[in-house]
Amino acid sequence: MAGYIGRSMSVNAMEAHNEGRKPFSRITKQGKGVHIMKRILCAVLMVVCFASYAWSTATSRAEEKIFAPQELPNAFAENPNEARNQYMGKTVQIKGIVVDKGMSRYMTPYVELSKSGKEPTPARCVLPYSGLSLWNRREQLSDFEIGQTVTFSGRVHVLNENLVLLKDSMAVE
Repeated sequence: MAGYIGRSMSVNAMEAHNEGRKPFSRITKQGKGVHIMKRILCAVLMVVCFASYAWSTATSRAEEKIFAPQELPNAFAENPNEARNQYMGKTVQIKGIVVDKGMSRYMTPYVELSKSGKEPTPARCVLPYSGLSLWNRREQLSDFEIGQTVTFSGRVHVLNENLVLLKDSMAVE
């Protein structure tokens, strides 16, 4: 104890000093088997984290396809169950011509897109609005003009043979 004058020692450090070993030595306390198991577990966790990152990157790249406004409703008309499983709740990008913009009866700002501007509107993109005043919601719509070609990215909320509705849509270009 001569070298420890004026310092406080933990009980573990004092026991280690009295036993002639290094303080906080886990290998001598837990045994080599437990130490090896911890290292293996750490390596497995690192592999799992890397694999999940690689998988999420691959799926996000697959979702980078830009759809025409009518593509998703057509996919639903062909096979409703497969279209729901593949697109509902997923983020997609839709590129089309702005044919209408406004506020819904719930005062949510939206922009409607179609492929050529002449056929019925198959895509409605609802802009994010939570926390915005009514004035700011209307301001969002001023960025878009009828006849403008724009790409929206949003989460598929409604999908049927006539319409795809994207929530939390943001203009990409």
